[in-house]
Amino acid sequence: MNLATVSGVEERLARLEGKLEDLAGVILRLEKQVSSLAGAAALSGPAPEEAAPEAAGPEPVSLAAQLPAQGTVLNLLTRLGTSCLVLGGAFLVRALTDSGTLQRPLGVGLGLAYAVAWIVLGERSAARGRSTSGSFLAITAVIIAYPLVVETSTRPGLAVFAPSGAAVILALLTIFCLVVAWRRDLELFAWSSLVAAVAASFVLALVKAEVEPFAAALLAIGLATLWLAYSPKPWRGLRWPAAAAADLFVLWTALKLAPSGPSAPESRPSLSLFLLLAFALPFLYLGSFAVRTLARRRSVVLFDVVQGIAALAVGYGGAALVVRYIKDAQPTLGASAVLIAAGCYGVAFVFVGRRQEQRRNFLFYATLALLLTLAGSALWVRGTALGLFWCVLAATAAALGTYFERGTLAVHGVAYTLAAALQAGFFAASFDALFSSVARPWTPFAAPGLAVLATSLLAYVLLAREKEDVRKMTWQIPRIALAAVAALGAGGFAVAELKASTGSDPGALAALRTGVLAAAALLLAAGRRRTGLAELAWLAYAVLVLGAGKLLLEDLPEGRPATLFVAFVLYGGALLAVPRLLRRAPTPPPEEPGPTAA
Repeated sequence: MNLATVSGVEERLARLEGKLEDLAGVILRLEKQVSSLAGAAALSGPAPEEAAPEAAGPEPVSLAAQLPAQGTVLNLLTRLGTSCLVLGGAFLVRALTDSGTLQRPLGVGLGLAYAVAWIVLGERSAARGRSTSGSFLAITAVIIAYPLVVETSTRPGLAVFAPSGAAVILALLTIFCLVVAWRRDLELFAWSSLVAAVAASFVLALVKAEVEPFAAALLAIGLATLWLAYSPKPWRGLRWPAAAAADLFVLWTALKLAPSGPSAPESRPSLSLFLLLAFALPFLYLGSFAVRTLARRRSVVLFDVVQGIAALAVGYGGAALVVRYIKDAQPTLGASAVLIAAGCYGVAFVFVGRRQEQRRNFLFYATLALLLTLAGSALWVRGTALGLFWCVLAATAAALGTYFERGTLAVHGVAYTLAAALQAGFFAASFDALFSSVARPWTPFAAPGLAVLATSLLAYVLLAREKEDVRKMTWQIPRIALAAVAALGAGGFAVAELKASTGSDPGALAALRTGVLAAAALLLAAGRRRTGLAELAWLAYAVLVLGAGKLLLEDLPEGRPATLFVAFVLYGGALLAVPRLLRRAPTPPPEEPGPTAA
């Protein structure tokens, strides 16, 4: 055998030995993976990968890595099995109680303690990093506890808890669950306890026909969720359904207690508790908002606005509904609302108004003050005096808005003016005079309506004195609203006073109205020329447009040649004069330094 042949055989033997070594390495790795498969399945996932020696050829696929879904299923089955064992223990306590081995109160207490114990065990499990296991245990405890409270409060002849006791247990249990869930980030557990509490409260209130205790429980739960939202790790979602449930239950209580008429009894056993709830709802929520926005200097958020208005509407509105036939109750309620409104005004303009970075907080408290003043004064003051009271508030707001350069107060002045106009029948009288047929009776201009007319003129003059922000929309919108109210009222009053000169002739009345509109357009244009206020020009053009429509819809169908002659001459003269007056209008007056804002 020559040397070349020997060399070739040795090379083939060397390659064969290398392949055998590779095969041995593959078999060794497969053995290690197969041996670790049982442990990997028990741990609900693949075992850690072993460091494999370098080898030529493809890396084999781990069999355990191909079974992640199996690990998840095993984990879920384990949790469900644990929950079944927990539920089995609860049914054991139930069986001992039903058989008489345990007295019913003792058995119920033991069942609640059993549920609380599993909540604690779930919290400890979550503290060790097993959040899924903790959630399963805690939610299982919820499934045990809340139906137990409902059953032991509603079961005929075997009820253990009175409605008030059941409400206390629901409130304490739910707040405990919320705190545990918040500490360990078990949000699903928190939602399940909140939903269970609302559902249990609804069933108990419906079956026991007592809503007040459960309204109080849900109010406490709502406040707990609110302060969890203010915590360093805020949970903001829970406060919305909790607040809605508290509002609805307080409203349900109001509708349940509201008398059907003057003959209804003036007091009921649960009236005092309802009034406590009706006042507590807005006071506790608004007090929490005040602590957050004033003490912590945080900005108002959407929840504060929505729930603040809802709490005021449900609390004060429900109380006014319930006590509407109790002597002197509504005025007292209204006076308290006005006092709270004064406090909101003070907070807005004295404390928050000085911090420019808290604009939303200022608007929030100022709007609450406006709403409380309108609602409270409507309960406090009656009849004609109410419109006059709102007129005084409108003039005061306009004067203070000008003095302190506060556009918000100007807007409030407009709101009070409009409220006074609606209460006095001002708009009905003005529209009847300007647009109604001569054949039907018109709403008369009474003293409150004339007071509204005078107030709108006075408020407009006060706001027109503002120089610094004369061209800003913050001031132009309130001024144009007041000018429109004044123009409408003045025109309607003029037509109503001159109606006697036209008799029952519809054509003469139409010509009179056209003449009043033409005069109004001229006066507005002259005011624009003298003051330079743009909103007067806008109103002058609006009156001209209104006059054109009136000529087509009223004068032409109703008029005679003589009355049409007068109407077209007056309107045509206004069309010629108004543009000339507006073209000669000067520029707005120069700015003058005003007093500093308070």
